[in-house]
Amino acid sequence: MPINEISVHANDLLARMGYISGERLQSEDFGVFLQYWVSIDAVMVLSGAVLTGYVGAAGLVRRMSLDRCLPQFLLIKNKFRKTNHWIIISFFILCCSILYIYHGEVSVLGGVYTLSF
Repeated sequence: MPINEISVHANDLLARMGYISGERLQSEDFGVFLQYWVSIDAVMVLSGAVLTGYVGAAGLVRRMSLDRCLPQFLLIKNKFRKTNHWIIISFFILCCSILYIYHGEVSVLGGVYTLSF
């Protein structure tokens, strides 16, 4: 892709790259198909990354609480699901605080994630 086209399509760069690749390989219809395919795949990868983040953070904080590096109240388990709900809630608050600090503008972080994808 030319540099000027990257700056124009900054919000939908992955989808645009899929479209151009499909258009050059087969036809415009295949480009549209590949555009949607890449977008759906990106949503699934992002969902997996969020789930992995929660599982990883819960495991790390639980282990650190068991080693007495973090407060013991984090080890309290939910009666119904047997999960450490204080760890999950704390991680959610931490993620929301990042969003609050950036005033909802996470385009820099989104750009890093797009390029790494």
